[in-house]
Amino acid sequence: CLNSQQKQKKSAVASKEMFIKLYQYCHHRQLLLLTLTAYLTTSFSYFVKVPSTLQQHDNLRLASADRIGAKYKGVAYNASSNASLPNFALSLDATFSDLNEQTFHKLKDEYSGWSETPSSVIWKEAEQYTLLDFLPPFLQAVSGLHFHTTRATLNMPSFVGLSLTSPQEDKNNYSRRQVEQEVLVAYNCWGFAWEVLRASSISDLHRLTISTADPSLAWEALTSSNFEPIQSSQEEPLLLTDSSLRNKNIAGGDVLLVWHQNDNQPLFLDHVAIVLDDDLYFEKSGSGDRVPFRVNTWDGLAADFPPAVFHWDWRRRVRFCDADNSEMADGQKDDSDRKKNKNSLPSAEDAFGLQKFAAMEQFKLLDHLQLDVAKNFSMTPQYSDDGSTVEAQTYTAIVQLDRDIEFDEMGRASLPESVFSEHSLQPTLPTNIYADDDPPVVKMQEQETKSS
Repeated sequence: CLNSQQKQKKSAVASKEMFIKLYQYCHHRQLLLLTLTAYLTTSFSYFVKVPSTLQQHDNLRLASADRIGAKYKGVAYNASSNASLPNFALSLDATFSDLNEQTFHKLKDEYSGWSETPSSVIWKEAEQYTLLDFLPPFLQAVSGLHFHTTRATLNMPSFVGLSLTSPQEDKNNYSRRQVEQEVLVAYNCWGFAWEVLRASSISDLHRLTISTADPSLAWEALTSSNFEPIQSSQEEPLLLTDSSLRNKNIAGGDVLLVWHQNDNQPLFLDHVAIVLDDDLYFEKSGSGDRVPFRVNTWDGLAADFPPAVFHWDWRRRVRFCDADNSEMADGQKDDSDRKKNKNSLPSAEDAFGLQKFAAMEQFKLLDHLQLDVAKNFSMTPQYSDDGSTVEAQTYTAIVQLDRDIEFDEMGRASLPESVFSEHSLQPTLPTNIYADDDPPVVKMQEQETKSS
């Protein structure tokens, strides 16, 4: 018999497992819901300006602004019923008063100095500035907006029913695997975070790419050698309850990864956000249509992802590397050498494209796609409970906007007006999606086999 304490412990563990299983079930079905939403949409625009009301938000604290001595008031744009859930209604900001030029530049350095594409907003006497003015342009341009998922019907390879033991088909029969299916143009938290991080590694990157990668690919990209680990709640649980400890080692431009892992299952990435300040983040707050790009607080994130259930990791982009592309420690070379060895992140096409799946036995067919096709699409496979068989796949397009973001006379960034109206920036395919010859990877493997 269990005593009372053991019963409580067992009940808590069971509740946590049930919560995670329910959450993961819903998360896996999210793209299916996006497909339905897109199917029901007859006309579309990618980004949507959402009606909202401006209200005070007295609880907002800007640690960096406080250290500088800048005066500000917290505000929030409340989208109310235009958001899918109450948790997604508020997009935070702050208004500054009595700024002088020196304080202006300090704030600009604090809130976008971590990016190679910093804020372009200029100083002007008596101008009213907000927190958004000091953030990098991509964040300024999308804050408060929603993104509408759209669809295209294309003939793409289907892997439904294939398992690790399935024989590979002859190339002449690959067309049998092509099935007319929905391809989504969707944007989620790590697709947007990747663009922000990439712009932080490349000077004056002003054209936004839309992507939604498979969670495993996103985790692989964000935990690669391009990022160094800073801290993890799995190693230090007190990070979840101690604000001073949590913020001690992180800085603006760091990236937060929220994840969980069920027993006997692979790790699952749930959310990604960009650090702005102590307990202050920028996020695309979900994969659905009625969720905002926004500034959010630690408390806001914790309300969506209970710290008792999820793990929280913080990582930092490696900004410099030596000639062989390995990480370079501070002080190893002088600034002139370091400038020549900036570590730029790959594009979403290179990080999340279908070519990333081609190395997996189940998806060898993707290795024969034309490279342009492979790089313009990503895929999220859904497996059977034992992980051996593909039960479904959802394709998502990787789409670069046709124009750069725009800047007004003060340097404030906004998206081009074309993204707010119906347009034809839809993913397309060539008549033959496969390369005429074997791809370079296959040729290289064959040559190595012959040589050996």
